[in-house]
Amino acid sequence: MRRFGAIHARFWDWAFENGLNETTIIVAAYLLTCKHSNSTGCFHCPPAYASADLGYSIDRVSKAYRNLTDSQFLRYCSKSKTVFLPKYLSWNPIQNAKHAKGVFNILLELPSSFSLLDNLFESLDKYCTGVDKKGTPFVSEKDMDTLR
Repeated sequence: MRRFGAIHARFWDWAFENGLNETTIIVAAYLLTCKHSNSTGCFHCPPAYASADLGYSIDRVSKAYRNLTDSQFLRYCSKSKTVFLPKYLSWNPIQNAKHAKGVFNILLELPSSFSLLDNLFESLDKYCTGVDKKGTPFVSEKDMDTLR
């Protein structure tokens, strides 16, 4: 479990530009910072978890999940009850090779029922572009092939 979660300063502008209601904004902030999240933006978090943690009804949280899906903030796999935040690695980029290894290990633990792998790979391809001082990528093609 992470000790902290960050919210990008632009988050608030984005939320208001997309016309999100207060509940949806709180649920989005929750997903970015909750104890269930991790450094991949892909984690087990059924609406019941957010409902219990926020004190909202499951219907209220489920509606917020739908609103966040409509605004392309969230993808949700109902089979595995896994939340996927497609732009998470854009806002919280991989910082170094050790971080990349941790992300890789988390992804290896995804349940076999997770149905958004194509979307996840698209996000990884787009946002995992970090390199070390020698120019070596944090996430290698071999790592990506292993995940696929």
